[in-house]
Amino acid sequence: MIIFMTLLTKEIKRFLVVWEQTIIGPLVSAFLYELIFGHIFSTISSDLSNISYTKFLIPGLVIMQVLMGSITNSSSSIILSKYHGNIIFLLMAPISPFTMMNAYLIACIIRSIILSLVIFLGLACFSIVIPKSISLFILFIVLGSIISGGLGIIIGILTS
Repeated sequence: MIIFMTLLTKEIKRFLVVWEQTIIGPLVSAFLYELIFGHIFSTISSDLSNISYTKFLIPGLVIMQVLMGSITNSSSSIILSKYHGNIIFLLMAPISPFTMMNAYLIACIIRSIILSLVIFLGLACFSIVIPKSISLFILFIVLGSIISGGLGIIIGILTS
């Protein structure tokens, strides 16, 4: 359990140290998407009553940034460890592959939750969007980050 918590803490600190890239970067990207596409498509009338294009776009932007952030979080961590040559210390440690994978995935989940909250708050200047089922939305964020984080781990392992 100590090794798991150490690896998890290392991964969380790794993405929090460069918060400008891991948190603010996706926020700016989502903000630009909303600014450009929200402005262009806001003039087009839709068949959806009481739902503006902005309210339609914001949850999609949140999920898009969560999926992209999860896959880059896990893959870049493994690839950078290979590049810097310190992955050997992780592979020599008495830690099972299952525990290693769980630490990477939980770090992806934590980053995804932080990122989704920041993006929701950042895009609140365009429109306040509250999902009808917050628990279902959180479930989609967690499951999406697990799937994308798992794919990122595979990409990190296969990349030489």
